[in-house]
Amino acid sequence: MTGKSSFLNMVIAAIGLIVMVICCIKYFARQPEHVKDPTPPNAPTIWVFFLGNSYTFFHDLPHMIAAVAASDTQNPVNIQTVMAAEGNHTLDELWNETEPRTLYLSHHFDWMVLQEHSMQTLIPEWIPVMQRGMINWSNLARKSGTQPIVYETWSRKPGSDWYDPAKYPNSGMINPEQMQMQIDRVTNAVAAQIKAPVVPVGDYWAACRPLKGAPEIYAPDATHPNVVGTYLIALLFYRYLTGHSLEHVTYVASGIGTESARFLKKCASYGGK
Repeated sequence: MTGKSSFLNMVIAAIGLIVMVICCIKYFARQPEHVKDPTPPNAPTIWVFFLGNSYTFFHDLPHMIAAVAASDTQNPVNIQTVMAAEGNHTLDELWNETEPRTLYLSHHFDWMVLQEHSMQTLIPEWIPVMQRGMINWSNLARKSGTQPIVYETWSRKPGSDWYDPAKYPNSGMINPEQMQMQIDRVTNAVAAQIKAPVVPVGDYWAACRPLKGAPEIYAPDATHPNVVGTYLIALLFYRYLTGHSLEHVTYVASGIGTESARFLKKCASYGGK
């Protein structure tokens, strides 16, 4: 067995273990019916279709974005969401199943969020599969008058086993900085190919995580977001989908303290500056 094949097998096995312990939510649609701050009746409405896997459904990211939008006391927005997400799935796999397209065609959407599997950018053999999935979904979106937008992922937690060469030889995952550079390079190249903007979530995580006072944003598995990480992602998506400032956003996800919320809002506004 070659070193590359051995590495691929170990990555697949590790992903399989993660999938065994997470809740694989498959293809569900829900409008944000339990948003803390109801939007005024005259607030503009944006429909957003989310495609992805556990990086999208952990802590219900679409609903959290809707809650953030509804709570803006100066510029509230009514964000309606539909999600097609399945644990450990790529966009190409979602394309080859019936339910995601059925969900998408159930309504006209303003935005289509494309969240690719977090390992697709790291393994050369998988990059063409990422390209194929993003091209297919973005072509479908544009035929329906929907703007695709790419959800960039992030590097694994510093100091975690993902960077242990004894466990993942030939992975090229030397450190978080190197890993994020590879994610950025491939994500931006594919996004340019499909002419879609990017929400640079990974770059904001990299900029904000080392700052003084930064709360923990990783789940214990060192790859998924905890609720704090999902809240940071939600704030970023609200900015990118609406162009609005976070200054007047009042929603804070459950379990996040006042100081942490203030830090995250500043981080999502300015990054590491």
